[in-house]
This record gives sequence, structure tokens and C-alpha cells, in this order.
Amino acid sequence: MSSIDWAAATSAFHEASADDRALTAAFLATEPDGFDDMAMAVMILGSNTAAGLPAFRGQRDAYTAYYQLEGAQVSVLGSRTHLVDVPGLTFKHQARSYESIGDGADHMLSRFGGSYTLRITCDAPTEDTRCIKPDYLAELAHSLTVVKGADQ
Repeated sequence: MSSIDWAAATSAFHEASADDRALTAAFLATEPDGFDDMAMAVMILGSNTAAGLPAFRGQRDAYTAYYQLEGAQVSVLGSRTHLVDVPGLTFKHQARSYESIGDGADHMLSRFGGSYTLRITCDAPTEDTRCIKPDYLAELAHSLTVVKGADQ
């Protein structure tokens, strides 16, 4: 398990825009499943994405926030675990922050000691530019706002 930088998460929470704070309050009012037991900084899509409130499921050291958009589904996956180098293990290609997954794409990042993946799947994955070009997921990554800024 990785160590969470609660001071940085709390600072980001307090620096959020008024609109993101309103979104956070609305999200918490839904009493998200498993949220109170989370041992990592939870991030959801910010108010500027117009994605609304996610369906949420937390399991202490990992969570999923799921959004249903027109023609696409977006998930924010967070985890406290991190991969360690395994001697002799090789991969066919280098992992990058953006990775095509066939019916969509992933954008990976690390923040506050956690690992986060934004995943999009599209109803028309070969035609929907949100699933073809990395710009859309990169913009979503920049919109992420902290919901849980302190170890509860």
C-alpha cells in the first residue's frame, strides 16, 4: 500500500472552486457506498465537465466513480496499491499515461500517493473522438477535484 499525502489532498480540497465544492457537497449528500471507509484521497470529475454526479463504490483502498454520458461511459478508478518491479517480468510495450483499450481508452496518473485511471468506453469506439484521441481524457484528468481531503 502506498502512503497518502493527506496534507496535499487537504490543500487541493480547500483550493477547489466554489462550483467544485458545491458538486462535492451534492455528491456527499448522496451518501456514496463505501465512502466513509476510504483510506485514500477520492477524486471525481469536476463541475466544469457537466458530467453530473457519479455512481460510486468504495472499498477502503480502491474505488470506482462511474458516469453515464451520451454515447459513452467514464469511470474514475482509484487505488492505493502500486506495482513493484518484478525481476524477469517483461511487457510487449511501454505503458504510457494514455492507452487505447479497444472499445475506449485509459488515462493513468498518480496523485497524493494514489494511482488513478480515467477510463472511457464508447458506443461507437472507432468513430467517437473521445475514445480515439487522448485530448478528452487529458481534459477530464485536469478537471478532477478532491472529495476526501483528510484521513477520516
